[in-house]
Amino acid sequence: MALKRILYEDIMSFITGSISSVVYITDDGAHTAEIRSINLAKENTVTVDIVIEKGNIKITEIQLYGKNGHLWAEVKTNITLDRSAAGVLYRFELSLKEVLPNV
Repeated sequence: MALKRILYEDIMSFITGSISSVVYITDDGAHTAEIRSINLAKENTVTVDIVIEKGNIKITEIQLYGKNGHLWAEVKTNITLDRSAAGVLYRFELSLKEVLPNV
């Protein structure tokens, strides 16, 4: 079985339109990050670029949420920004891949 191209396009369109927020976790709690862009970057991949502009923090986790409030993706990290740092640009890449069973 091979999935049709339109299925990929519909799923990618759904994902692109359903991302609502990105949250980053620091020692002092959860903070909402600025979403710079949500794009269909390459075949079957949606990218979500965020910017964290606050200095003097240690980011331990970044979370991606859908419009329904459900956590879609999370990544544990160890990003440290000092007061002189301009911030950090972070990118989520969500890819869809067809995997055929070994029969």
